[in-house]
Amino acid sequence: MSYPIAEPIEQVHRPRRGLRSRPRSTGNYTQHCNVVYAESEGVGLVMDVFQPSVTSNGHAIVDVVSGAWRSDRVRLNEHIGLGAIDAFCDAGFTVFAVAPGSASLFTAEQMVAHIHAAIRYIRNNGLAWGIDGDGLGLFGVSAGGHLAALTALRPEPGARAARQAWFRHASDVSAVGLFFPPTDLLDYGGQRFDFARSGEHAVPRLIFPDGIANRSDQEINEAAWAISPLHLVHKGHPPFLIAHATEDAVVPYSQSERFVEALKAADVEATLLSHTGPGHPWRSVAVECGQMATWFAQRLRA
Repeated sequence: MSYPIAEPIEQVHRPRRGLRSRPRSTGNYTQHCNVVYAESEGVGLVMDVFQPSVTSNGHAIVDVVSGAWRSDRVRLNEHIGLGAIDAFCDAGFTVFAVAPGSASLFTAEQMVAHIHAAIRYIRNNGLAWGIDGDGLGLFGVSAGGHLAALTALRPEPGARAARQAWFRHASDVSAVGLFFPPTDLLDYGGQRFDFARSGEHAVPRLIFPDGIANRSDQEINEAAWAISPLHLVHKGHPPFLIAHATEDAVVPYSQSERFVEALKAADVEATLLSHTGPGHPWRSVAVECGQMATWFAQRLRA
């Protein structure tokens, strides 16, 4: 099979109405759909690759596509509609929009492992996509921001003598841009995150493969701590740029505020772009997307 694949494949368990509307986009890219980057539990893991119509700057942004820890083409369309992919491609970046899986199938730890695999795949195949795999930017929105932060804070080294070529590559990144990420699931607006949520935002397997039923508070707290980026910060991390609305009703603003404080305390470069008012996201979020694209260009050139 050769690329580009212009059309996605069938979405078996997603209502068709969620895929009918096309997101607003300048379309300043060539979109390659359903590029398989790894396999997990017999499930193929895919990404869409957006190659800019303008001259490529030779660098790439890895976009972690996840909302409420659910990853599918509807979530990808939301990312396109946000304006970030337009902004990144306008700046000459190639964007790898990675689907890490959903909490109905995988835990957060497993989804992070998938993102590491995606980064290794990108580095191993960078020349084919016309990018330098050394300087990568990592981007995520909401739950995708949470998973991106975990990935950046716990990079995996490469093994030069590995038989499989992809394992020779490390999964570290050079800059991280996030929009309104959950960062502390033990103190989520003054209480522990509700892992027993129901409905579309259910996260039944986020911390345990079999859910939280019959788990003690201590077990849940320890597992929540282990996937809370705020508690994993130490010196030597790449720079972070985070955008968050001060009156976000979904992810408390304090999640980004406290995370940035922790990064700075560890001598890690961190900046918080605060949007005054409500929104998850807000109507003018394309402005911050443009600022993030400029920031990525500066950090990756350096």
